[in-house]
Amino acid sequence: MKRSNIVVVALTVGAMTLNGCSSASPGSPSEGDESGSGGPVNVDTLKGTVEVPANPETVVALNTPSADVSAQLGTTPVAVATSADELNA
Repeated sequence: MKRSNIVVVALTVGAMTLNGCSSASPGSPSEGDESGSGGPVNVDTLKGTVEVPANPETVVALNTPSADVSAQLGTTPVAVATSADELNA
């Protein structure tokens, strides 16, 4: 392998290592980002815009995967729809 290729590979690996050690995690809001402000969030749906409070009192999951994600995020759904009949009720 040429010496120039080795230098390029070494610099690339070094840059990737330093990038991986940065203080902000990929999912965390950066400074000046309004998404982590803790206020209500507006969600556009097929039936219009819905305002979701920052800390909702109750959560309903419309399917089992949504219930799993909700539980992993620390929120226990008060109800989970498991069939289309429950959604249309």
